Amino acid sequence: EALRGHRRNHMVSGVAGLRVERDDDVAMLVVRLEPTPSDTLDLQLPADHEGLRRMRAALAEWLADLGADRDLRHDVLLAAWEACANAVEHAQGPASAMFSLHASREGELVRVRIADTGSWRGQSGGAGERGLGLPLMRGLMDRVEIVHAADGTVVVLERRLHAPGPARPTASAGVFAHTRAGTTQS
Repeated sequence: EALRGHRRNHMVSGVAGLRVERDDDVAMLVVRLEPTPSDTLDLQLPADHEGLRRMRAALAEWLADLGADRDLRHDVLLAAWEACANAVEHAQGPASAMFSLHASREGELVRVRIADTGSWRGQSGGAGERGLGLPLMRGLMDRVEIVHAADGTVVVLERRLHAPGPARPTASAGVFAHTRAGTTQS
């Protein structure tokens, strides 16, 4: 009995950091925390290939946790990748090597906001092969808004998780149907 009491006191003091001098029974509660889906995702990332890779992985996991189907995840990831790649390639000032992504869910609406702190630069050279990013984003998302300001550029992408009515085309189906190469800037 004395040995059991010593073990019990030692176990409680080791677990809780307390010194207990009781002879009664001890109950121990073990808890395993399960991750719960968050309605928001906030990322501050380096404006480089590694930052783009990390953005894609984190956004893909967040969308899956929301219960977004495969096609919707693909569309949102592709549109966000394009906006983030533009932030990395076009809109970074020499001292601003970061971009941010804030994603949120409001009911059935997913909103992804990408921001950088550089100044907007127009398309340079290779017009026949460039300039399709904005039509791509607009074709994949329900709403695309781009705001150019003195302190950077913000792109807001919105998409319903479960669109009512008939199935909408997914991925890049028909995105470029009415776009002539080289007429749109991204």
